[in-house]
Amino acid sequence: MIERLTHPRHGVKYVYHDNELIADLKAGWVREDEAQVEAPEITTDPEVIDEETIELYVLKFGKKPHHRMKLETILAELNAHSE
Repeated sequence: MIERLTHPRHGVKYVYHDNELIADLKAGWVREDEAQVEAPEITTDPEVIDEETIELYVLKFGKKPHHRMKLETILAELNAHSE
């Protein structure tokens, strides 16, 4: 079984196992045939990290934050190390 999934933020991916498919569908991925039927959703995601916050993190720690790090975690790290 090979399924093609789409995600508004991450694009397209292929899954090969049922367990992976179930997990991805719960995480916001949509089967391509369903994605074509649904209208695109326009939202402003508060979890999207702005470039200024990333630059502050790089200046403080010398590297970009991990791609899965949430905005609240990044801000907490910046505040904890500002003392």
